[in-house]
Amino acid sequence: RGLLKTLKDAQLTSGHVTDLGCGSGIWAGILENAGYAVHGIDLSPDMIELARQHAPGATFHVGAYLEAPIPPSIAVTAMGECFNYVFDANHSMEALSRFFERVYNALDRDGLFIFDTAGPGYAEATGPHRRHFISDDWAVLVQVSEHKRSGQLTRYITAFRETEDGVYR
Repeated sequence: RGLLKTLKDAQLTSGHVTDLGCGSGIWAGILENAGYAVHGIDLSPDMIELARQHAPGATFHVGAYLEAPIPPSIAVTAMGECFNYVFDANHSMEALSRFFERVYNALDRDGLFIFDTAGPGYAEATGPHRRHFISDDWAVLVQVSEHKRSGQLTRYITAFRETEDGVYR
């Protein structure tokens, strides 16, 4: 709700929103239900499959945010601390710089880039924790810890999806 309010407060009440690291598409579905056109990008084909269920009217692209095309948008979002994940051998400060330039070029003149990150001390501040998220046909378990010396944040994520025979895998 707060993110929708941020968009509306900026008078961005309709138009195209690009959701980077869209995951299972929960945010894409919220945007779609609020009347926005949505384009989601995620590295995982399985997450894109889930996203299509949450936001059937949105378009989705399997790819890494560092290289995926970013269409013209009133807003670009990257929620769930997707910039923190080490996943791409091409990840570098230079690649990030090019990425931020691409986001800037994709945004309308008064557009917004909304993202979150986890900084050093994140797990220490919140304490090692476990959370779970449940929907009609899937569940995700998340455990977060931070290595004190290196400051590396580690998330152990286990996802379950209900199959046609009612079993979770």
